[in-house]
Amino acid sequence: MAKKNQVATRINDIWEDEFNLLFESFKSELDGPNHEKGPMWSAVPELALPINALTGRFYSGINASNLERHLVKNLHETGDWDNRFIGFNQAKNIGLKMRKGSKGSKVLLYKTHKEVKDKDGTKTMEKLEKPYRSYQTVFHMSCFTNAPPMPTLEELNITKKPFEKDQAIEEFIRGSAEKMNVDIIFSHCDSAHYSPKDHAIQMPHPNLFRSKSSFYGVSFHEIGHATAHESCMNRDVKAQKGETKKQAYAREELVAEFTSYMLGKKLFRNIESKLNARYLGHYLDECKDPKQDFVDSLFQAERCSNFIVQSSGMKPEIDAYKTELEARCKDVFSQSMERFLEKSQEIKKQESEPLTVAF
Repeated sequence: MAKKNQVATRINDIWEDEFNLLFESFKSELDGPNHEKGPMWSAVPELALPINALTGRFYSGINASNLERHLVKNLHETGDWDNRFIGFNQAKNIGLKMRKGSKGSKVLLYKTHKEVKDKDGTKTMEKLEKPYRSYQTVFHMSCFTNAPPMPTLEELNITKKPFEKDQAIEEFIRGSAEKMNVDIIFSHCDSAHYSPKDHAIQMPHPNLFRSKSSFYGVSFHEIGHATAHESCMNRDVKAQKGETKKQAYAREELVAEFTSYMLGKKLFRNIESKLNARYLGHYLDECKDPKQDFVDSLFQAERCSNFIVQSSGMKPEIDAYKTELEARCKDVFSQSMERFLEKSQEIKKQESEPLTVAF
């Protein structure tokens, strides 16, 4: 029992360390030279999320936010956007050579199921009575000396984009609002807000926004607030013990804006966000416990964005596109890896062959 408790304590400490790194990285970006620009997206939103280079699967939730700081760091250092990560054993099995001094990042896992085999050998997932925390270490592809370059957009052949059209985003907003039974009232007001008492969102007319992207970002933000209603997720947004109303409001603003940001990613659409120093720095400063509220808001935003996707009625379409995209990335990454490593082996073989001179 003592050993189990020691392992659990160590894993909890690792989670806490990752939260600290994420928060400090986030704060440093807010204070940096690009602080007013907000998060740095790739030109193609399908390539903005961190992805496993072997399986082609996107990382999600707080892990996506955590790995993003490495993507931005690599972008600043090399000028190239590469969203691929890979586990140590995965890299070793396919022949990748790690650079000396490379450091990985922890992917935090919350185990709720375990894989079991039936008598006939069929594998099924069994729910655990006591879920537990775990983690894995992954490395950015820049950590390897013989990693193939990031495939081009032409190689990935990303053409079918269901949420590229404004009509699809607007249908998503209408569908989620209707399912959540929240009214969206448009007027000539100059600001947007959600009223918990009326369970209604007051919005300026779409043509009053500087762009469609800005309109969608604000809509997602306000719908994020609406998830707190008792008929939706029934989230407790009241001031907790020892917390002022102003601090509780700041904490809820973080949840709503991270929800908006995550919805843009789930729909693979560049959505204008207020995740910059002027906005978030202000609310973080007002939080009772900035680091803890920051981490909690990321977890809550993931749940809120999932709830909104489910409410929209478009989850099957979203999941189908994500699955198709992941399968495409897996195939292209695999082919690129094989070609690159084969070429590297040929070059190495040629270099090792003795030089012959004909007379």
